[in-house]
Amino acid sequence: MGQAIGEVGDTGHASGTHLHFEVRLDQLRYFSSRNPELWIVPAQDTGVVAGLALDRWGRPLVEQLIQLRSLDTGQRWQTWTYASGTVRSDEVYGENFAIGDLPGGAYEVRIDIQGRRSTGGIFLHPGQTNFLYFRHKQNYVIEPTTIPSDSDTPPWP
Repeated sequence: MGQAIGEVGDTGHASGTHLHFEVRLDQLRYFSSRNPELWIVPAQDTGVVAGLALDRWGRPLVEQLIQLRSLDTGQRWQTWTYASGTVRSDEVYGENFAIGDLPGGAYEVRIDIQGRRSTGGIFLHPGQTNFLYFRHKQNYVIEPTTIPSDSDTPPWP
């Protein structure tokens, strides 16, 4: 705690000044990166939403926009599913997106795919990772799931 772990800058493929932070396992290569949102304890009264979004053939969606809106405050957040060959999924979660430091409470979650909008709800529990599963049927179904533990097999395929 209190140790400097990085500096703000705009080197590499950056669209502006920012702090880039990632977790790498096994190899010191970009393509072995994991999402640090799953490794950082959320700030007080906040939590993490992680999830798996699949296309109609059961493949992970690539660079797909996921939007969240707090039903309590109206504030909005967005994130993207992982780009092909970049961030690797966590072995327990098997996610392809994650966003952290969201205040606890009720949220509307939205995904727009090929002109079709799907919305669903989730209650974000502070202090933990809350998981969403987007799967395609006639439309996308957004299913909040139980939180996996080390001994569980994920409840999604």
